[in-house]
Amino acid sequence: MEKAEKNKVKDMPQPLSIHVQLAETPRIGESIVFEFVPWNTFERGIVYDVRHKIQGKAQIVEIYAHPSDTEYDRWMKLKEEYEVHQKWKFNNN
Repeated sequence: MEKAEKNKVKDMPQPLSIHVQLAETPRIGESIVFEFVPWNTFERGIVYDVRHKIQGKAQIVEIYAHPSDTEYDRWMKLKEEYEVHQKWKFNNN
């Protein structure tokens, strides 16, 4: 893990869970602002995952946002995962 990545991990706050009703579900890559959460040290983030769950008669949409990752950061992580997979695939053939 690179030094910059270690610093990001070290400075990350604990996960946050809140229940709200939104007019629209943000999409992956969009920036969201959640300044209405008083105990949160980060007021904005970039959505990196959206999951839909059905519990009983309710639909729950979980929105995962990261306060400091950018599209470039996520692309580099995907690239690294792809390269690891390619090496594994090559070595197992």
